[in-house]
Amino acid sequence: MGERKPTRIGDALWRTIEHAIHIEKATSEKNFTKANEHRKKGPILLAANHFSWLDTSALAVGLKTNGIPLGVVTGIASRRHLENILKRYIISKLKDSQGFDVIEIVQTKDFDRYKDHDLFNTRALLKGARLLRKKGNVVAISPEGERSRKGGLLKALPGAEVLFRLGGENVRVLPVSIYPYSIRPFTTSTHVEAGSLLSLSQAETETLAINKRIEEFNQQQGTDIFLVNIPDIIMLHIALPMSPDNHGFYKRHMEIARDLIAA
Repeated sequence: MGERKPTRIGDALWRTIEHAIHIEKATSEKNFTKANEHRKKGPILLAANHFSWLDTSALAVGLKTNGIPLGVVTGIASRRHLENILKRYIISKLKDSQGFDVIEIVQTKDFDRYKDHDLFNTRALLKGARLLRKKGNVVAISPEGERSRKGGLLKALPGAEVLFRLGGENVRVLPVSIYPYSIRPFTTSTHVEAGSLLSLSQAETETLAINKRIEEFNQQQGTDIFLVNIPDIIMLHIALPMSPDNHGFYKRHMEIARDLIAA
């Protein structure tokens, strides 16, 4: 990670991506700046939503545009997707060009396909945790674990919290919101917005406050809205700059407890 090996193919692929993905100027530029400042003393667990097949390209362009070098970034990606020969070749050339790295995991929906999924994912998590023990590193994850195909956020899986806790007290989560839902090359103005850095203690405090609000609401209204955990808190931060139409699984939580989420 971090060592660029410029190649004609990789550099040409990167120029094509930069040309194809139009990134709107971030209104959250100061949050990217704060994330870069934190990297001087600790690592970043970057958590982004996953709406479009072009999200990862948009994220890469957005990070570089806002001063976060791709050479410090390790992304977590699906083992199954990277078995595609063309995808693996393109990513390998882009890795050489830009210096980022990739950790492969087995998605929950692919467990039947890979009998070694437990051991494989344990090793992947430990590799991610080791990276999060070193200042300056950025580990990028989609807490949802897969792409949403309906334009709304999905329920988060436990992986983000596991990395958050294994990484140690200096880790900060950087929530990144990528929207709109459908990104079309050359035509869509894509937003890549960073939220405020989130410490584990802050996430735990927000979890308690939001769950108290939800319990009171359920008791008063006779509803059964589920209580949140740390990965859900991360998703609520990702939801903040988005339209309610994109809140998906977290729509009711945003309606009830938006004011308890630190912007």
